[in-house]
Amino acid sequence: MDNITQKIVKILKQIKPDLQTTISPSDDLFSIGVLDSFGMLAYITSIERKFDIQISNEELIPQNFWSIEATIKTIERIKK
Repeated sequence: MDNITQKIVKILKQIKPDLQTTISPSDDLFSIGVLDSFGMLAYITSIERKFDIQISNEELIPQNFWSIEATIKTIERIKK
């Protein structure tokens, strides 16, 4: 697991401390019950802080955060 993935998993575990499931980078975070609409707000805020980025309104679409893989691609695109 690379450093970015580890940081994202740590954020997800802070949002959902009772998380018992191992999360795969391609897992749909909503369908496995890790995120819901309220959790998504905390997730995005935590991603912005942890990676020192500002997520624009154009980037705030669910597909950019469905999975760890999608989140990483979004972070990398913003950091360019």
